[in-house]
Amino acid sequence: MIRETAYDTIFQAQADFRLIMDCMANPGKIHQLSADIQAVEALLPASALVGLALMNADVSFYVGNGHQTAESYFVLNTSARPASAAQADFLFLGGQEDAASAILEASEGELAYPEKGAFIILETMGVSNEPLPDALALVLRGPGVDGERQLFVQGLNGQVLEALNQKNQEYPLGIDTIFTDPAGHTLGLPRSIKITID
Repeated sequence: MIRETAYDTIFQAQADFRLIMDCMANPGKIHQLSADIQAVEALLPASALVGLALMNADVSFYVGNGHQTAESYFVLNTSARPASAAQADFLFLGGQEDAASAILEASEGELAYPEKGAFIILETMGVSNEPLPDALALVLRGPGVDGERQLFVQGLNGQVLEALNQKNQEYPLGIDTIFTDPAGHTLGLPRSIKITID
């Protein structure tokens, strides 16, 4: 198991938390998360940083494809507890087709408590405001977006986007999502945003 001894659980976590919140408040704005962490092979460093910044002993999480090393990493470093996709507060998933089923299982919250909807961390191969090879061109519309915003995502299956849109049909119920990539780029997509493929 890996304990992050170099990660500052106060100052670094607070800085990352503010950056993640800015991602969510400005859909389509790309930030970068970077810190001196060891993480594990089953997680992108940016995904690990999101978990370190947001999770604690009061929440639960799910890691796609049953990565035991990633589960152990988060238990050790955040004290969060593993759970099923349907019960988890945070879901760490890849951007490929098999992530769609976990997204469809994720909690959408309740009308009295919409904030109980799950938070998805979706790993991709690349996120950019400029065209990327073999990338999906996405168009975002909704609160926080001036008209519409285009971005490009590599390693993202169209069925995953369909699952996200399906879960967010009945706002304020739904799930919030943040995309990460190997370069540390992060992109926030709150449940109020509509996503189409250009």
